[in-house]
Amino acid sequence: MSNYDNYQKIIPIYLETIEAFPYDDMVNDYFKFLEKLVKKGYTLTIHREMGTKKQEVLQTISDVQHVKNFIAHYKKAIGIS
Repeated sequence: MSNYDNYQKIIPIYLETIEAFPYDDMVNDYFKFLEKLVKKGYTLTIHREMGTKKQEVLQTISDVQHVKNFIAHYKKAIGIS
C-alpha cells in the first residue's frame, strides 16, 4: 500500500479567498476549478477565517449539484453573474 492509498481528498476552501476578487473575471475560473475538483472525487470543506481560533467547517461539499448550488449562491452574494 502506498501513501497515496491513505490520502484523503479533502480540500479546505476559505470564503475570504472568493471574496478577495468579486469583481474580477478570474473568480469564474476559480469556481470552475472547484467544480472540477468535486468531479474528480475531492471533497471541499468551506471555512471562514477566524484568526488564530480553530477553524470550523461551515459546509462540506462532495457532490457536483451541491458545488453548483454553492457557486450560484455565492455569485449572487458577491454580486456577480
